Amino acid sequence: MPGEAALEATRQSMEQSIETGPDDSATARVDRLVEALSDMTLRNERLLRQMIRFTIDRDPIEPGVPVRPSRRLEYIERALAPLHATVDPDVLERLTGAIAVVTGIESTLVLRDICGLDSPEILAVQRWAAKALVEGATSR
Repeated sequence: MPGEAALEATRQSMEQSIETGPDDSATARVDRLVEALSDMTLRNERLLRQMIRFTIDRDPIEPGVPVRPSRRLEYIERALAPLHATVDPDVLERLTGAIAVVTGIESTLVLRDICGLDSPEILAVQRWAAKALVEGATSR
């Protein structure tokens, strides 16, 4: 799909946003990722909405493969890398899924279309939610 190719072009900048910063804590890395994902989502919102429409009724590509695979999980796992040595793998897996819920186009749709938030407010909520999730997972 041409839209997927356009979004793939953002891959390098997304990875750099995770890795480049003065603070290398998981919280800071996740915050940088949330900001980069939000920026990419807002710049490509129309395209992402179209992709959701296209894939919502699509059959699975193959057994065990999500209907709409995404790089988001890979980015989140990369951002959470500092926690691998200290946080239980099951907790990390749950945290990855939870951060996926509060970021990206699906979160943006809820916050814009249901909550009526504008772009800066959307980013603020996504950042707050992701930070709360990381802090909750690491305070055990």
